[in-house]
Amino acid sequence: MAEPQPYPLIERIARAIATALATITAANGYRTTVSEVLRPRRTGERVTPKANMILLLQAGIGPEEELDAAGNPGLIGRVASFSADCVIALSESDARPMDEILNIFAADVEQCLMADPTWGGLAIDTLVSGLDYPEAGSGVAGVTVLFDVSYRTDRDDPYSP
Repeated sequence: MAEPQPYPLIERIARAIATALATITAANGYRTTVSEVLRPRRTGERVTPKANMILLLQAGIGPEEELDAAGNPGLIGRVASFSADCVIALSESDARPMDEILNIFAADVEQCLMADPTWGGLAIDTLVSGLDYPEAGSGVAGVTVLFDVSYRTDRDDPYSP
């Protein structure tokens, strides 16, 4: 008998995403070098934004009925929404436009997310759904990459792939 999984499938997917995002470095062919990937507490405590940091958050999980499948047990399709908050700190002496830096960081994150949209076979697909920017004057410089991961589990076992 196989050893039971210690984490539900969605947690294994989230961990795979965080691990992949941490590989965004110039040495790996990207234009940005990520300083840290953090899955913060939802309260925001213990988070000190750093240049080139990514804060990875789950935004919600819902049904994806097109992925349901009959069987014993049946399979239930789900879609999990994530956000990758990409924080930058641009020196006042840096003459590059802020949007240029944000566009490069977001493109690097998107390229990383799409390198293996199945997360090693844990998911069915990943789709980048948009970019979001903090309000001007908020004191935060960055961009949020929004993406959805489609996956399915046994109807009666959220730990199953």
